[in-house]
Amino acid sequence: MAQETPDTERLVLSMHVLTDGLARIARTYEQHVYLNDEGDPERFSPGHFVLSSEGQDEALFAIEEQYTGTDWSDPDRLPTSWTWHARRVVHRDGAYRWVLEGEGEVASADVVQLLVRAQTWARQESNAVAHEGAPHWMPHRSHRPLGPSL
Repeated sequence: MAQETPDTERLVLSMHVLTDGLARIARTYEQHVYLNDEGDPERFSPGHFVLSSEGQDEALFAIEEQYTGTDWSDPDRLPTSWTWHARRVVHRDGAYRWVLEGEGEVASADVVQLLVRAQTWARQESNAVAHEGAPHWMPHRSHRPLGPSL
């Protein structure tokens, strides 16, 4: 077995930080956000890792691995960066379309930045879905109680 170089060790560590971090995010927001980590962008998946939310408006945060100088067929390839995009389904006139809400690329060494973005997205989506079922009318303090006051 070949000895790993410091660069290879760093790439492996970043990969584990990402997968562990996404699993933690999925557990934290599991009521409203789901993680699919078996995606294959070459087979019409939006990314290698996809966080999705299915409220009134379906939304997703997709992450795709990027490789430098490595053949996709190489089973030992390691991502040197990740691209991400956030999309939401917009319903209009009985039809729908995906709308891009944000995108970017993060180097392997900056994997924590990607996890912060993913967690922010998951928190916002979870809060939005949780509030979809909440009553829209809330009593206002300026309303006087019915009946005589003491």
